[in-house]
Amino acid sequence: MKRTNKGAQSRQGRGQPPAEFVEKRPPAEGNRVQTAVTSTQGLEAASIGLNRVREAAKRDKDLSFTNLLHHIDIERLHAAYLSLNPKAAAGVDGVTWQEYGEGLDERLITLHDQIHSGRYRARASKRTWIPKSDGRQRPIGIAALEDKIVQQAFDFVLGFQYQSDAVRFQSELRKRMGKFGLELHEDKTRLIEFGRFAAENRKSRGEGKPETFDFLGFTHICSTRRKDGKFKLLRKTIGKRLRSKIKEVRQTLQRHRHKPVPEQGRWLRSVVQGHFNYYAVPGNREALDTFRTQIGHAWLRTLRRRSQKGRNLTWARMQRQMMKWIPTARVLHPYPNQRFCV
Repeated sequence: MKRTNKGAQSRQGRGQPPAEFVEKRPPAEGNRVQTAVTSTQGLEAASIGLNRVREAAKRDKDLSFTNLLHHIDIERLHAAYLSLNPKAAAGVDGVTWQEYGEGLDERLITLHDQIHSGRYRARASKRTWIPKSDGRQRPIGIAALEDKIVQQAFDFVLGFQYQSDAVRFQSELRKRMGKFGLELHEDKTRLIEFGRFAAENRKSRGEGKPETFDFLGFTHICSTRRKDGKFKLLRKTIGKRLRSKIKEVRQTLQRHRHKPVPEQGRWLRSVVQGHFNYYAVPGNREALDTFRTQIGHAWLRTLRRRSQKGRNLTWARMQRQMMKWIPTARVLHPYPNQRFCV
């Protein structure tokens, strides 16, 4: 029998999370996992408990895990808040991203306590309709901003060895969520073939390359290593997110184009370094170089518009300024062998 790797990507569309995610109860016998966390990719906090869960599952194939709530810690909630669109309209509660950010630490501590004590209750979402390209209308729910944070923190990807297991889990998850008046968003829930054997299996069936999926700011791609042709998980910055960040920086530069060059340089250095701290993973060097180059061009246009003298500024001179202020792209994170079991 051929082995296949299946990835089921599910993101909750609206409302309160399923009960197994919010009930505060002791783990079943054998599920003693630690909750210490270690920072790996900037905003993304990987729990040591994930490795212990994996080890426990290998020791006992019949072990059932009843509680994974300990992975929803304050750092994960903070990352979920930062991943939301700051310019999005206020939620049904009228609170904007900026307003919620005032006193953010205290708010997240309270939210974390509510989730783990079982006191968290999602507010009712506002139903609205938006037109589709085919003339029909699509319903969407406008949630409160705090509920969006919780949804994003829970926003998961599951991997299965066999297709039958993935199909069964998706069916059971749909039923489980239905008990709480929730449903899987059809446009945001996918069952795809992904992993070490995906390309070979699809080729044998006369199908194209394995599908990709977006998660945590990266597009995940089935690739191969140059040296031996074996499977490699390739992660690249989501194109839409990369373009959005460049546009945001460009607009900010225009608003502050008359500030001193050293002040602009220090700000750009922090922006670019912060971007690299998260996205500088193996295989993503091209996207990092693109980001740095585009930021340099945006800065050049800004300086050229400051005065008549600025119009004589060349790209060669601009590159010298960039070497002084803008970090160069380099990989900052190791390849996640253990996390993805490849």
